Amino acid sequence: MFIALQNLVTMYCNLLTDIRIAKETGHAGIEVNGTKLKRYLAQGYQIETLLPLFKEVPPVALTYIQDIERQEPTAYASLLSETETLCSMAEKIG
Repeated sequence: MFIALQNLVTMYCNLLTDIRIAKETGHAGIEVNGTKLKRYLAQGYQIETLLPLFKEVPPVALTYIQDIERQEPTAYASLLSETETLCSMAEKIG
């Protein structure tokens, strides 16, 4: 059975702590929280610095798109932009 750490379990931790907890508790993978990933990148780190950390606990999911029902033209454009950003990040972390 494949068990991954779900990101809400460590809601108040940062991304690096999430990864450490997943490793130390023997999880086979991790669901990455997009907000935590964005916060990590906003601090000046590059996404590539996470790749070695994911060798033992590979990412199996990347968060979700909030408020998917947005329909107003500007809100929908924002939804598509957020989706593109998350898909790009997901591709980079594997």
